Amino acid sequence: DLEFHYQTGFRGKSLPTAYDRLLLDALQGDASLFTRSDEIELAWGIIDPLIEAWETDPAQKPAMYPAGTWGPPEADEFIIRDGRVWHPIVVHQ
Repeated sequence: DLEFHYQTGFRGKSLPTAYDRLLLDALQGDASLFTRSDEIELAWGIIDPLIEAWETDPAQKPAMYPAGTWGPPEADEFIIRDGRVWHPIVVHQ
């Protein structure tokens, strides 16, 4: 069995963050954690028509709601129209 504790093995050194890792990979030319240009182009190809629709027809815009809430009333109306209901989430502690 191997037991390793970073703080014990490297006293006084801080643990590298994910951002540190990303920057190091970029400096070393490792692009495996980065999005490829064709993926970026595809993503914009999907989202651009949505943005254009939202700008030309305000009725197409997504319903906004405060962070931390269960969502907009439109979500409830949408699901009720289909004869369905939301099930409450049970948080186990």
